[in-house]
Amino acid sequence: MEVGYSTSRCVSDCLFANCFYDGKYCKYPESNGWGVEDAGKLIIREQLRQYFIFKSDQSKWWDYVLSYDDECIDLVTVDECSAKIIKKLGLDKGKIDNLVEKSFGNEDNEVLRI
Repeated sequence: MEVGYSTSRCVSDCLFANCFYDGKYCKYPESNGWGVEDAGKLIIREQLRQYFIFKSDQSKWWDYVLSYDDECIDLVTVDECSAKIIKKLGLDKGKIDNLVEKSFGNEDNEVLRI
């Protein structure tokens, strides 16, 4: 599974909302991020979550992705929606969240670097 992201740099006013590591890994949401201040970061974190769900249990990854697409319709509630689906599928949310957080090192993200 490939995690999608853009590595192009953006101007300083968008770094906080859409990028990690001072613009190294960015995601520019369509429209204006649906009014969510850190839309790009939320999208990247969700992509990482999906990556680690795939790595943890490939048989449940597809169910997660389909449910996420149907149920998680806005970025305001993306974390709560994702947690609900993870629980429904019997996945370990703590483990997935820990893997996402551990992927962020001091100067780089080991998964996004791939």
